[in-house]
Amino acid sequence: MVYDRMEDLAATTKRHPSRTRHRTALDKDGKLLAMEIDLATDGGAYATLSSTVLSRATLHAPGPYSCPNVRIRSSAWATNSVPYGAFRGFGAPQAIFAMERHMDEIATALSIDPVELRRRNFLHEGNTTATEQLMREPS
Repeated sequence: MVYDRMEDLAATTKRHPSRTRHRTALDKDGKLLAMEIDLATDGGAYATLSSTVLSRATLHAPGPYSCPNVRIRSSAWATNSVPYGAFRGFGAPQAIFAMERHMDEIATALSIDPVELRRRNFLHEGNTTATEQLMREPS
């Protein structure tokens, strides 16, 4: 069976909507010092895969950046909307989109090229992620 577009929209699960808020501290050279991330996802009418999607979103929220102080608060809410499901990269696209848009806003505020800001803050071999995973491969 193959759904047409209208059947697909009416009958299949959708990606979890989310709202992510970032507060970030940087030094004068544009290096990340601290991130506070509040991430909320709409779980829809039934739990389905919301806890898994939220877990992945939380893990990916800081992006590929080195930051010594990170706090992430995440939650999924039951609402009266349709049930949501998991897709490829479940949870990560929502969180990564928010982080990358935030980096663009920081670059604009500091009058730094967005690519250069990212280069200054990428994780490198020997760094640890916000979840204490050691980066063992060269970037």
